[in-house]
Amino acid sequence: ASSYKRPLLETSPSTALHSIPSIMNARILIFLSCIACVQCYAFFQTNAHLRSVRRSNHRLSMGGAAGVASTRKGKEISIGKIKSELEGCEMIFAIPSSNIEVNQVTTLRKSLPENTTAKVVKNKLMERAVMGTEWEAVSGEMLKGENMWFFVRDDISGSIKILKKFLKDNGKDQTHQPKFGVIEGGPLDAEGVEAISKLPTKQELYQKIAVSINLVPTKIARGINLVPTKVGRSVKLAFAEEKSDS
Repeated sequence: ASSYKRPLLETSPSTALHSIPSIMNARILIFLSCIACVQCYAFFQTNAHLRSVRRSNHRLSMGGAAGVASTRKGKEISIGKIKSELEGCEMIFAIPSSNIEVNQVTTLRKSLPENTTAKVVKNKLMERAVMGTEWEAVSGEMLKGENMWFFVRDDISGSIKILKKFLKDNGKDQTHQPKFGVIEGGPLDAEGVEAISKLPTKQELYQKIAVSINLVPTKIARGINLVPTKVGRSVKLAFAEEKSDS
């Protein structure tokens, strides 16, 4: 039986030469497509990173929603920090924390007295931090909304007055006044915090004491100056009486 062999297709040199540019163009297109894909991926990754950085920069609260702070251990660390802030405080009070820019918060913190700090604290963390402490009055309405808490260890009136000036200078005196607070274990409403702000500041008390101290030497000197005069008058009266008797 005869075997049939299929003839091989023959390609002429001219046809092969004409196909080379097409193959090269296809490879170039594939290469360019790969570069474009890599660039797009890098672009989206960069944007995602920038968004993450912006969110981090604008997050003012203690214990963010991501990272270690969202874990149980992270929350315990945040609660410990809040408890440290509460130690030694004479008073704490809060204002709304919404619509306050990061740079404004930085300016406010720098202007406060040395022993007063301001932090935005999540309500759940604050609730757990005050348990079993003299600050347990922080409850109910005080744990609603977004709050910036002020931890005041000294000069209560001065701290509130500085805050009020900051709010006025930044056009927030109608929307961000102190809402409530706690002092000596007792809760305060907005009117209570306002009443405390009208007390003399630490600096004003110092000035009054200094004025009083300066007046003491003057009064003593006046008293001493009057002594010889009184003695002289007494001596004159004594001599006058002796003459009249003789």
